Amino acid sequence: MYGDLLNAINNLLEIPISIGSLPINNGMAMYIGSGAVDEIYLDKGSLNQLSLVVNAKNTNQLTCLNNLASIHKRLTLKKIYFSNDEFEITDILTSTVPNLIGTETSGQYLYGSILKVSFYIKGDES
Repeated sequence: MYGDLLNAINNLLEIPISIGSLPINNGMAMYIGSGAVDEIYLDKGSLNQLSLVVNAKNTNQLTCLNNLASIHKRLTLKKIYFSNDEFEITDILTSTVPNLIGTETSGQYLYGSILKVSFYIKGDES
């Protein structure tokens, strides 16, 4: 289900972004961050939150910053996200704004940011 969640968010972006922690040169990547997943159980499902880390790498710092800012803007301003029979994404908020992580010896800058994804896992109706 978590892979499906990442794919659903990726489809919302409509830009090429890989799944994983380290992007290729001049690229972007996202992965589910470590840490506890907040869960509130309901009688037929659960409300959950997780951290989605989004990283960008480029020879131009401003490109990294602009690409990540665009992702945050696109996802946090949406009113309808994604729903299927298994889960529904209910909200996405900025948890950590894009910031410089470091510079590689190749001259590529690495920027990172974190989004908080809220979603509902639908319970079995049987």
